[in-house]
Amino acid sequence: TKKKKATDVTPPTHCTQSTPTCLLVGIDWADAENAFAMRDPNGKLHRGTFKQTPEAIASLLSNWEKLFPGASVIVCIETKRGALINALLEYKHVQITPVNPNQLANYRKSFKHGGGKSDSVDAMLILQFLENYRSELRPLQQDSDLTRQLALLTFHRRELVNQRVNLSQQLIDVLKCFFPLILQLNPAKIYANWVVAMILN
Repeated sequence: TKKKKATDVTPPTHCTQSTPTCLLVGIDWADAENAFAMRDPNGKLHRGTFKQTPEAIASLLSNWEKLFPGASVIVCIETKRGALINALLEYKHVQITPVNPNQLANYRKSFKHGGGKSDSVDAMLILQFLENYRSELRPLQQDSDLTRQLALLTFHRRELVNQRVNLSQQLIDVLKCFFPLILQLNPAKIYANWVVAMILN
């Protein structure tokens, strides 16, 4: 069978009666800039990019609000966490529906677009996945303030542990060159106080 192109999208009925006006958005996220494909209530497709900054996200949502006052925004994206997710969760009219990357990878195989990765094409694929399988996707629930604070602390702790591991390896490399006898003592922790005291003295 002939594979479809990523742009061959038939706009379905987007919203339920309880939400008669909504915007369906597929986002292909990145560290610095995100690509989006948005289908408005009239079936028109909007595509573009926006920077990974709170100001850029606020500006994009504000523009959509001006074009479609009171519309809900349904966002589909391949992640459940990160700066973009945290920013979007601040907007009560935005609903986030994460999609499993493996699901999308299998879905992507049914389309033919040269095999190369394109943020714009991927955003379109994510939008189409949302349009076709929205009823099977579970909206992301916003955590309580305490849970979000705990998650943030856990994230920073993991970053600090990784930093300690990297610095410990750098210290070992230095000791191999200048103080190899210290390594022969087999310290349980290369950053132990007594090891640091020996180096400094």
